[in-house]
Amino acid sequence: MAKEYTYTKEVDKSGKITLKVQVQKEKFAATKEKTYTRLSQDVKVSGFRPGKAPKAVIESKIGPDLFEKTLNDLLPEVTFDILQEEGLEPLNRLKYNVKKVSDDEGVEYEAEFVEYPKFKLGDMKKIKVKEEAVEVAKEDIDAEKKRILDIYNKQKKAEADSDKKEYTDATELTDAIVTDMKLGMDTVAKLEEQIKHQLEHQKKHLAEDKKVQDMLDEAIKLSKIKVPQAIVDEEIERQEADYKARIEQLGLKLEDFLKAQKTSLDELKKTWNESAEKRIATELLLFEIVKVEKIQVTQEELSREIASIQDPKMKEEYASEAGQRFVMSVILQQKAINWLRETVEGKKQPAIIIPEGVDTGKE
Repeated sequence: MAKEYTYTKEVDKSGKITLKVQVQKEKFAATKEKTYTRLSQDVKVSGFRPGKAPKAVIESKIGPDLFEKTLNDLLPEVTFDILQEEGLEPLNRLKYNVKKVSDDEGVEYEAEFVEYPKFKLGDMKKIKVKEEAVEVAKEDIDAEKKRILDIYNKQKKAEADSDKKEYTDATELTDAIVTDMKLGMDTVAKLEEQIKHQLEHQKKHLAEDKKVQDMLDEAIKLSKIKVPQAIVDEEIERQEADYKARIEQLGLKLEDFLKAQKTSLDELKKTWNESAEKRIATELLLFEIVKVEKIQVTQEELSREIASIQDPKMKEEYASEAGQRFVMSVILQQKAINWLRETVEGKKQPAIIIPEGVDTGKE
């Protein structure tokens, strides 16, 4: 039996792979016939049972859909066979570009993608992360007191203006002002204690986040993960399009906005490049941990996390099939991070808790 297709493979410097494929006319005809049979069942022709009307009549009613849906069936099928044959694993969604299609010549098309980079997880027990001491300085408390006093002065000035009265800004917080602000306390000392507690809480969270990020950075280095530039470029293109759209929504010209910000698109792209590369490397690391360590999410865990979402609209969104897949990916990533922390720190991590918004990058 003659091969149903031929192909060549090209790889550029950025890591992008292009498959150039020629599908024989016989394969195209066979796929088109299967697609026709499927679509014909939905075509209604007076006097005929579904799919039993003359072929020419049915094809005229299906119209261009026949070619389009044939290609939608054919291209992924042939490309999947080639990927299997070559042992290739795409990192991103394949992009198809149809060059020619006809009953006489078959189909000529290209499929572009970036291959999943091959790497082996490093020895995570070698990672050493320094614990940062959390301290709240007097200057931190004073700065927060000043911010609170500024808010108080603005409110009082607005009230005075509405009553057409004069108001002189208070220069320091007093027990009377603290009481007047109705913060649930009546002295500056109690306010300072509350401020210190809140700042300690914030700094502990920041220190914890930094510690985890340091672990991830070291794990990426140990695993020698190299992110293909092509996938980074793809991410930068998306960020650029989003950025331009946001500026336009504000009714501003991109050039004027960049000038006012004293930056350029090239400078922004450099920043985006660094952050995109780091983010993708982290995702690759966590995915590999999930795969190697056979980490799974149970249906009970998934249902529990979705049930814990308070916002009804958000809960409905994440209860959908696509939403559940996303929540599952978030839980898997968090489990992978917990595995890394347990390996590095040698102590059990708390159960997975997804923040209320599940706001971790859903597109």
